Amino acid sequence: MCSTAAQEIGHSFGMDHSHNAADPMTYFNYATRKYFQNQADPCGSDCQGGIGPMGNACSGTDNQVHTCCVTEGSTQNSYQTLTSLFGPGSPTPPIISISTPQQGASVKAGFPVDATATDDSAIQRVELTVDGVLVQTLMTLPYGFNAPATLADGNHTVAVTAYDAHGTPGTKTITVNIGPPCQSAAECPMSTDACIGGRCVPGPGVAGGLGTPCTANSDCGDQNCASDGTNMYCTTACTPGECPDGFGCLPTMDGATMGYCWPGYNEGGGSGCNSGAGGSVTCGLAFAALLVTRRKKK
Repeated sequence: MCSTAAQEIGHSFGMDHSHNAADPMTYFNYATRKYFQNQADPCGSDCQGGIGPMGNACSGTDNQVHTCCVTEGSTQNSYQTLTSLFGPGSPTPPIISISTPQQGASVKAGFPVDATATDDSAIQRVELTVDGVLVQTLMTLPYGFNAPATLADGNHTVAVTAYDAHGTPGTKTITVNIGPPCQSAAECPMSTDACIGGRCVPGPGVAGGLGTPCTANSDCGDQNCASDGTNMYCTTACTPGECPDGFGCLPTMDGATMGYCWPGYNEGGGSGCNSGAGGSVTCGLAFAALLVTRRKKK
């Protein structure tokens, strides 16, 4: 119904039927959502008995291509037609997450990079760059890459960029270190860093460090902004005993070994939360959706 309405409205703006099945101006069926295409497509898809709607002869392998009835020539660009009338819109960029490696991780050259990309339209392609150099482009899921095996020791910037069907980019960037994992904060490059699980992350008392109030992942040096249902703080993944003084490794669920460094949490008990009959924490924790994401406006 949406594509039919878009086609009829398109006619009122001077557009012909299109031979491209992905364009709303076509009569052809299409498996997924249609978009006005930014390319010169033949007019057609509406021929009957080899004749177009204005009596023009049809051709092509399917006998469904004809000269355009509304504009001169044999092609039209529906995207450019609408853009020339109304100007460009304000597209929302794709949302990217990198599950492997984590921010600040110590890795080996050739390390894998696993990412996800979501958007309100189709994802066209996803690219991996390391230190600003394009490494690989993937057109379909899964978005799993490998960094170059020739990378030298030291810090490297890893960026995953996704482009939606309109060419709008969205990027997620992390920094990793090629070298042995840290054993203590003294081995980290910044005196304010904390060593959590072999990774150097911004520690307490610095902007974006552990325990900093936040509203989005981008507020945090480790790109992890979490909520316990009441407060939102910058945090990082942990196992018990890894967090700095004043923090505890708050599990994501009852009995879990993995958790997130949380200010004031007592790993030995007495965290200030009430326990339910089954012994699980019931202080409004919502760690199943720990990382904060925001629903994009249509």
